[in-house]
Amino acid sequence: MQSPARRRTTGRSKPVKFLVIGVVALFLGYWIVQDPASLAGLTQDALAWTWEMAQTVFGGIIDFAKQLLA
Repeated sequence: MQSPARRRTTGRSKPVKFLVIGVVALFLGYWIVQDPASLAGLTQDALAWTWEMAQTVFGGIIDFAKQLLA
């Protein structure tokens, strides 16, 4: 069962979520129109960083499992 404070805030959070999503979508749309190369570069860098981090994390997990099972 939810607490009274939790029940009160649940109904108000939906419009705020839609507002935030709308503002982010407008910002990204404006950025795409004004400077698409900058957005593409940022996206490429972010994906490269994410891939490197995933390799590092999973490499560490594999090394840990090898040490654990050795």
